Amino acid sequence: GCYSWGNENRELIEHYKFLGGIRKNSKALKDGDFVPLIAENGFFAFMRKAKGETLLVAANCGNSEYTLQDSYMNGGKILNSDLEFCGNYTLNPNEYLIIKK
Repeated sequence: GCYSWGNENRELIEHYKFLGGIRKNSKALKDGDFVPLIAENGFFAFMRKAKGETLLVAANCGNSEYTLQDSYMNGGKILNSDLEFCGNYTLNPNEYLIIKK
């Protein structure tokens, strides 16, 4: 089908702008080293590390909750919420997390 001009999903567009802004302002996402952490049962997590910045990206694409535990990122800011990462976080299905430290 054709693009539905005038009926755009503004929430989705704003979300992609938000993600683009994170990438634009992150040395780690643009040029950092890629460190795979886990990939199992529909859940994956990786880090990107650059001088002075580390980001952890995790996504739950599975059908059940998954609890991420990572003491290294403890105290980091969760960029897609107003929370601080305190060593563990339970992701619901179809939920993601970006932590900056």
